[in-house]
Amino acid sequence: MDDKLTKTEPQKNDDKYREFVGLIISNQAKINAFILCMIPQKQDSQDILQDTLIEMWRKYDQFEKGSNFLAWSFSIAKFKILNYRRKKKNNKMQFSDRLLKIFENESEGRIRAIETRIERLKECVRALSLKDAKLLRLRYEDDLTFREIANIYGHSHQAICKAMAIIHSRLVNCINMREALL
Repeated sequence: MDDKLTKTEPQKNDDKYREFVGLIISNQAKINAFILCMIPQKQDSQDILQDTLIEMWRKYDQFEKGSNFLAWSFSIAKFKILNYRRKKKNNKMQFSDRLLKIFENESEGRIRAIETRIERLKECVRALSLKDAKLLRLRYEDDLTFREIANIYGHSHQAICKAMAIIHSRLVNCINMREALL
């Protein structure tokens, strides 16, 4: 086996590896969104995401525990994006550095706003009745269709659609009320 590979391959029992994977799992969607704001071509953005994650693992020893993991990951992604742009310099469709900086600042702000909204949604879901929360779980966690849920409860498809519309409306109102309080 290549000695170089064995030094960087994570071991399943390695605490550092588990810690890194946990941070990636909770932040990968945000890192991906950040990259997509800068590189809207899906395949290219996915390649950059993979390169970013690999680089993050390589440099994980340099990450200071307790500091902002997302900011650290954005800085690595930014270098991967700049490297991609240098390689694609001959491409006619290029954004200026100034415009990319605007995109970067805007994407960070949007990600923070989305995180805040998700936290409010979680609070509102916790405030639902057990029955309503179970309907949401069946639909969004178990990925059941309205017809499948209707069969479980012995109700019509329309009754489940109506119940879900009411739950969605309650959640929207709850989120809006919580935003108004801030």
